[in-house]
Amino acid sequence: MTLLIRPWDWDLMMQLGELGESETVTEKTAEDLRKTSLIGQVQERREERRTRLFQIHPMTARFIAGQFDEDEAEKMRMETYRRVGTYLEELAKTSPDIRVALDAGLYLFQCGEFDRAFELLGPVSENFKSGGMSRYCIALLKPFEGAEVMERTGPKRVGKVLGILGTAYSNLGQFKKAIGYFQRALKILKEIDDRRSEGSALANLGLVYNDLGQIEKAIEYYQQALDIAKETKNLSNETNILGSLGTAYSNLGQFKKAIGYYHQALDIAKEIGDRMDEGRHLGNLGSAYVDLGQVEKAIEYYQQALNITEETGDRSVEGITLGNLGSVYYLLGRVERAIKYYQQALDILRKIGDRMNEGRHLGNLGLAYADLGQVERAREYLEAALAIAREIKDPRLETFVLENLERLK
Repeated sequence: MTLLIRPWDWDLMMQLGELGESETVTEKTAEDLRKTSLIGQVQERREERRTRLFQIHPMTARFIAGQFDEDEAEKMRMETYRRVGTYLEELAKTSPDIRVALDAGLYLFQCGEFDRAFELLGPVSENFKSGGMSRYCIALLKPFEGAEVMERTGPKRVGKVLGILGTAYSNLGQFKKAIGYFQRALKILKEIDDRRSEGSALANLGLVYNDLGQIEKAIEYYQQALDIAKETKNLSNETNILGSLGTAYSNLGQFKKAIGYYHQALDIAKEIGDRMDEGRHLGNLGSAYVDLGQVEKAIEYYQQALNITEETGDRSVEGITLGNLGSVYYLLGRVERAIKYYQQALDILRKIGDRMNEGRHLGNLGLAYADLGQVERAREYLEAALAIAREIKDPRLETFVLENLERLK
């Protein structure tokens, strides 16, 4: 009981008795302890109802811990972690509460069941990463980088861990660190001839180099990744990579070529029924038509993308699309309406932890308020954007902000 991560429910109490002890004896012991207040009761709100949970009194925990020598305590610790982890592992198969899988994985990791732990913690970390909690994702998977863990889990799983960590660091704007992780993953995946995962690592490297402004290098990686996606008939990867190629060519000013890639990506997304990717590609098409000066057509694509985000709950695309609509209305001279969209975008991007786009829209808000003659407010937004640009080491954003701050002088 002294080893548990957080307060537990009564059913879990049955896993905490002596090894080989019957549940009847365990429950009687637990009930006796509860009556003497050695086990305290707490309440927690879960799904609009209160649940009874239990925890051992800290003084009792310290007393119990002192009754065993180090070797005996370690053996009991491992047995307890394994029993509790196994119990929660089964519970996690049907529980909607992500904390069950999280706790199960943590207990199993502690007792050396690394493969079983990753089966639980891998999806949890992906959930954290996509939900704007990349720092939690990193904290969760960092222990899997230990030499003993990597040796025992095998190269395929190590490649997966490194890839997730690379994406998490990329989300935080730590691009050089992300490249290191993706390169390590790529080396391992090539060695074990895991072509699908190799393609994903190449595509991820392309994304990072695109964010660093090294577009030609990004295209090289995307093309390699696209060849593998076609070879392995991985349509999901293919639609994503085609979209990334579209973005890269758009960054090079080759907008018609970008539109061609976006349409190919959109067709595949529709074919496989991937509504989230469909929304992303529609948004990208909107941006390409803005660059071509076809603003009304751009608004149509943005609105279609926004409608899909309401259906899918894709907050990232929703935030980016709202910001893009703000930029369109800014171009049309409707500055106050642009500010409304920028602010909505900013609220979402902050919630999901998208620092790069948060910085960009802070900069956009600065420009908009400057156009309205609200110089001090404009400076505040631009300085906030500059702080993010320097934090995430985004040279393009930093240059953009510095130029506009200079104009305010």
